Amino acid sequence: MRSFAKEVKEEILMNERTDPQFKAELSGLLQFLSTISISNRGLTIVIRTENAKISRFVMALLKEYYGAVIETSIVRKMKLNKNKVYLLRVMNKGREILEDLGLWTEEGLMSHPSRAFVNNREMARAYLAGCFLASGSVNDPKKTDYHMEISANREEQGKFILRALKKLGLNGKMIPRRNQFVVYIKSVDAINDFLVHVGANDCAIQYADVRIQRDIYNNYTRLENCATANEVKMIRSGKEQVDAIERLKRSGKFDKLDRKLKETAELRLRYPEESLQALSEYYEEETGQAISKSGMKHRLEKIVELSGINAERGE
Repeated sequence: MRSFAKEVKEEILMNERTDPQFKAELSGLLQFLSTISISNRGLTIVIRTENAKISRFVMALLKEYYGAVIETSIVRKMKLNKNKVYLLRVMNKGREILEDLGLWTEEGLMSHPSRAFVNNREMARAYLAGCFLASGSVNDPKKTDYHMEISANREEQGKFILRALKKLGLNGKMIPRRNQFVVYIKSVDAINDFLVHVGANDCAIQYADVRIQRDIYNNYTRLENCATANEVKMIRSGKEQVDAIERLKRSGKFDKLDRKLKETAELRLRYPEESLQALSEYYEEETGQAISKSGMKHRLEKIVELSGINAERGE
C-alpha cells in the first residue's frame, strides 16, 4: 500500500515546469541525493535513491539539459527491509552540472545553492519540491499527529530550507536528530499550504478533506459525550431528589413543607428523569404559575437540603 508521502512525491513528479524551475528542483534533489568522487577520469556525480520514479526523473533531466552520460545500477540494502537502491553515475560534465545548479563554486562543493538561485517564490517552490522529493516525508492525514519534514545533512542546508519556506510565508522549525538536521512543520494549515506550493494540489485537497471530516466527527463526538454526560448527571440528580422526597415522607417532614415545595416534590415524583426545563413547563401547565429553570433548581435543592442527605454525606 502506497504511503501518503509517496503519493505526494508522485504527484510532484507529474508537474509542468519552466526550465528555471526544472533546474531549481534538480538543485534540491542533487543537494540531498548525490555525492562526488574525483579520479583521473575527472569528477563523477553519484546519485542514490530508493525511489525508482525519482531515479528516472533525475536521469531524464540530466540527459535532456546537459547531455549527461549516465551509468545505472541497482543494489539491495543488506539491512532492515532490504529495499532496492537505484544508483546513477554521471560520467561526464559533472562540474558543469553542479556549477549550473549553484552547487559548485571556486571554493568547491556547496551545501546549498546561493540565495540568488531561489530569489523568487516560483524558484523557491521548485527548489523545495526537489528537497522534499529527495528527503521529505509527511504523515498520512488520517493520523492525528500532523507532521511534515525534510531531513538535511548539514545545519546550513536546514537553515537555507527555512529561509525558502519563509519566502512562501511558511514558518518551519529545525531540530537536530541523530546526524541530521530536521526541518519540520506541525501546523495542519501550513502543511496544506506547503503541499499546494510544491504542486501536490490533489494531495492537498485530500489532506484538507480528511482533516475536515475528522474534525467534524470529533466535534460531533464531543457534543455527543457532553450530551450523554449531562443526561447522566440529570438522571443522578433526579434520583437523589426522589430519595430526598421519600425520606421526607417517611420522617413525617413532608407535610410540613410549604405549598410550592410540595407541588414541586409531587411533580418530581411523577417525572423522576425529566429535565429542569421540562419540570418548569409541567409546573406551569398544572398550577398556572410560571417558574424558571433556576427557580425549579432552587426548590429541588431546598428539598434535598431539608431531607438531611447532604448533611450525612458531609457536604
